Amino acid sequence: MNPAKQPRFLSWPRVLAWLTLVGVLILAVDLTQRVLLYEILPRDVGSMKGLARRPVKDTALAVLHGLAQQPRAAKLPVWDFYMKPRDEELLRSELRRLQIQGGHAAHLSPQWVDARMRTGDREYDVRVRLRGQQYYHGIPPRPSLRVRMRRGQVYEGARLFNLVEPFDKFTDQTFLWESSLHGLMAWDTSMGLIALRGRPLAIVQYVEQLRRSTTDGSGRPEGMLFKGTGEIYEEGDDPGRCNPVREDVTRWLTNAHLNIPYEELRERIDIDYFRWFTALTELSGARHGFLPVNIKGYCNPISVRAEFLLWDTAFAPWSKVDRSEWAQWGKQFLRIDDYRLQHDETLYSLLEDRLDAMLARLDDFVETHADLLRQEPMNWAPRGGPAGGWMFDRPRRFEAMIRQNASEIRAALEGQTLEWSMDRERGKLLVWTTDRGSKRVTGLEFQAKGGTSIWHLPEPMMVHGRFEEHQPVVVMNLPDDMDPATLFGILAVNHHTGRSVRGTRHAAALQPTREHPAAVQEPSLPALPEGFQVRRDIREIRVGPGRVRFDGVVSLPPSWSVKVEPGTTLEGGPGALLEVRGDLQMAGTETAGIIVRGAGAEPWGAIAVVGERTEPVEVRIAHTTLIGGSGSDAGRVRYTGTLSIYFANVRLDHLTIRDGKADDALNLKYSTVDATDCRYLDGAGDAVDYDFTDGTDRRSWIQGFPDDGIDISGSGLSLQDVVLRDIGDKALSVGEASNPRITNARVFDVSVGCAVKDLSDAHVDGLIIVRADVGVAVYTKKTTFGPARATFTGLTAVDIDGMAVVDIDNEVEFVDAIRVGHPGAVMRDFPGVQNRIESGLAGMTDDEILEFVDQLRSTEAVDAESVP
Repeated sequence: MNPAKQPRFLSWPRVLAWLTLVGVLILAVDLTQRVLLYEILPRDVGSMKGLARRPVKDTALAVLHGLAQQPRAAKLPVWDFYMKPRDEELLRSELRRLQIQGGHAAHLSPQWVDARMRTGDREYDVRVRLRGQQYYHGIPPRPSLRVRMRRGQVYEGARLFNLVEPFDKFTDQTFLWESSLHGLMAWDTSMGLIALRGRPLAIVQYVEQLRRSTTDGSGRPEGMLFKGTGEIYEEGDDPGRCNPVREDVTRWLTNAHLNIPYEELRERIDIDYFRWFTALTELSGARHGFLPVNIKGYCNPISVRAEFLLWDTAFAPWSKVDRSEWAQWGKQFLRIDDYRLQHDETLYSLLEDRLDAMLARLDDFVETHADLLRQEPMNWAPRGGPAGGWMFDRPRRFEAMIRQNASEIRAALEGQTLEWSMDRERGKLLVWTTDRGSKRVTGLEFQAKGGTSIWHLPEPMMVHGRFEEHQPVVVMNLPDDMDPATLFGILAVNHHTGRSVRGTRHAAALQPTREHPAAVQEPSLPALPEGFQVRRDIREIRVGPGRVRFDGVVSLPPSWSVKVEPGTTLEGGPGALLEVRGDLQMAGTETAGIIVRGAGAEPWGAIAVVGERTEPVEVRIAHTTLIGGSGSDAGRVRYTGTLSIYFANVRLDHLTIRDGKADDALNLKYSTVDATDCRYLDGAGDAVDYDFTDGTDRRSWIQGFPDDGIDISGSGLSLQDVVLRDIGDKALSVGEASNPRITNARVFDVSVGCAVKDLSDAHVDGLIIVRADVGVAVYTKKTTFGPARATFTGLTAVDIDGMAVVDIDNEVEFVDAIRVGHPGAVMRDFPGVQNRIESGLAGMTDDEILEFVDQLRSTEAVDAESVP
């Protein structure tokens, strides 16, 4: 046969035909299996394109994973799971179901499986189930797992966490570092390996779920945690006040077409935190982070405002965001002119000051994990969407896109356009800018005899920048003595750059979409009791002197200060609350003190002072006595103390609080304190609670409380020469990552002399403990924090039952400590503690014991000096 006449078995038409047939068979088998074996949901048949693409994609990714080598990462944590064969098969069947049926990214398989998790040298009882979308979560051999701790155990402070593919939260890695620098709540995300029965399967990210561990790790009190769509994760301490915040915020988040008044926004959301959240989200170029299903919210029960966590952000071209699939999200906030101004200021500072540092952190992350990521099969897979492309190229694409976004945003904010016209019918000047950058109008130019004149505005007038289709226009009345016909120019500066801008005149008036806001209406004062004098010129209310009674809730508007005159006796009716949201001065004197007490037999409530987180108020109290308060739940927030002060700079001098029925005599939160010679006597709960407070407390005297004496949480304080007596629980309680310095404290007749817990690091010098069940305790109470550490230098413990209780993984160090016991007492040896026996301790008074301790320490010092 002539070779030229032989048939060609391989030709392009045949190859294409065979490939098409294979593709059709794969699709047919896949669809047949879905229909016969699994429930088909609406989301599973969203488009023919998706139905056809999914089996091909699954097959390709399965082959890719089949070619992968077993991952190796000696220095990373390994989450190794062991389970019964039938439970493992159940997990695998769920994985196969996900691979066949697919699912939304939030999908969770219904089956929880019992397992043992080994990581490091620890083992935990857990339950696991599959989660996530099959594209990059449910690909063999790696299931994406949700892990729930059992039997009260926690891992890294969390009871619930996810193990997901390493590219899932890629964008968040960069933005989380930056957001944490500005005080936003953060969540933990780290790299490691997932393994089954000791065999590493794949690289994953550890991602904690939003729970109490998130608030603890971010230094927040226990507030409400919720999803942007309204679901509640945890109610927190005060759901009654936080629920209205959650309801309003989720209503705003789920309707991108709302027009939200700025004052309402400011009442419900912590604006200072929110501006960093929205600025970082806009810099990403994708409004994916604004989607309600992605947003995680937290209501702080002290400020009663919402904060947000950056969660599941994406990146995309900023110039195309208005045409993206998430184009509308976030606009409801950025259309608020007063808020957008703060947002744009924050955004510009990110571009000018933080961009390079942010991306340098990303480079460090990529460099650290480069070898590890190269082992990952998904590293060689493409990804769709606005941030699509090859996985291995994502760091380069991210940096290039963020820099491009930064350049485009900077150009928009630095715009120099300013336009104006005269509305002759209304006799008003209209000013606007057609670019994003806001302008400050500083002067107007007029024609005058002999030339021109400039009228400088007493205060610059803000002209807000344009936001997409939203065009703000400022409407201004000219001064009465100025002829509008002579106006020919406007002088201004760009708000962000400070560069000069000259306005351009338009022949026709522009129809405004927003006029210059009218003056903010100040909230009116409530009806005030007799003896409260109002000074409107200085926004001050003076109380007294003499006897003054108040009843019910007297709640004053923000920024009104209160001054209680020396010689005033302030009497509160049953449960009465005086709530001050400005400065408070109660400056009594030695000869003319101030007294606050009940008007009758029933206890009054509280005096409360509440500032703003970014604008703390000033509190000055001297020679003042509060008698018999019970706290209050009737005000803007819950007040647990007879005297409750939140978000303030506080100075206390000779303050006395006694005979109270409240949970705390004094409760300070988010404040600074300088306290001298204060006394807290005979209360119903704790004496003093310092929460998230820094400063100094000198010579406080605390006596007669069934709970704690001084309770320190999340604070860095200096306690000097304090005395505590007859305390039912812990005389000094240090917790929640506090780092106090306690010097020369004296403690008598308590359950526990000093307790240090929950990631705190306390330095205690010269502490004397007399008659206690336990001298010191160092332990973990809230596992979301972790172990604590304490150093006791020069501690003297006299007549105590137990020297120290130290929990596992916690640390205590004694330096030059002495324990003195009765003859026959059993005293355990501790490094750094000298045990001594002394007869006659039972007959000594407190003063005699202190004199004995002084002599003992003097003798020790002499003996130490005599040693060559």
